[in-house]
Amino acid sequence: MSPAAAAWSDEQTIAYEDAWAEWRTRAREAQLAVSTYAVQKEEPRFGVEAAVRRKARHPELAA
Repeated sequence: MSPAAAAWSDEQTIAYEDAWAEWRTRAREAQLAVSTYAVQKEEPRFGVEAAVRRKARHPELAA
């Protein structure tokens, strides 16, 4: 039986919802930080976001 075939317990549902809520909070914080940095540096937001993605995906290339 696959895990999706069985109903989740209340505990599993709460853990899932809590994890998504935390992810949304962290994503919102990251977006705000990128936007704030871009405004302060007078750089296009998409360029700042692209640089963050590059460094996150390839930390060995970060200076």
